[in-house]
Amino acid sequence: MILAILMILLVSASGQKDTIDQLLAKGNNLTQKGEYASSISLFDEAINIDQENAHAWNEKGLALQNLGRYDESITYFDKAIKLNPKYVEAWYNKGWSKVELDQYDAAIECFKNALEIDPSYCDATNDLGIVYYYSRNYEDAENWYKKTLEFCPERGETWYNLGLLYLDMGRNDDANAAYVKSKVFGFEGPKECEKKFQGIS
Repeated sequence: MILAILMILLVSASGQKDTIDQLLAKGNNLTQKGEYASSISLFDEAINIDQENAHAWNEKGLALQNLGRYDESITYFDKAIKLNPKYVEAWYNKGWSKVELDQYDAAIECFKNALEIDPSYCDATNDLGIVYYYSRNYEDAENWYKKTLEFCPERGETWYNLGLLYLDMGRNDDANAAYVKSKVFGFEGPKECEKKFQGIS
């Protein structure tokens, strides 16, 4: 009798886990389509089933971030990090919300926390370059872009960012070379930035 009850509980727990995975998969699919509000409801369902699921908290935070609700998104990233302090993506996502709030020092801390867990996480190294660029700290920006390209040499976005940095530094030949590299790897920047590069070509 006891064995039968245990088997029922195990089957129930397994089914619940599958339900969470399905909800997260559907939510992620909606997020990729830009249907953020709809994805949030699915992530809420997943959280209601298992409040210890760090992935569900992170994914809801990401959907909120995409809606421009940055302060609110940080609450969810913080919960994901509390559940899993080594959750690289949650640290990174929190960092980007901090960037959007112009909280650059806090963003740098988040990105560096992500890199302590995974030193080759190119999203974090690239975005550290962006933060330092926004802060007009061109030397550190260049160093972080170059660090990114050590790990991800075919990352067109980083070549493009490096080109924009060199433009601001008056290093037009280097800017053009970086821009050409970004095109080799298929990156297309905003029109206003493209015009800057066209002016030196």
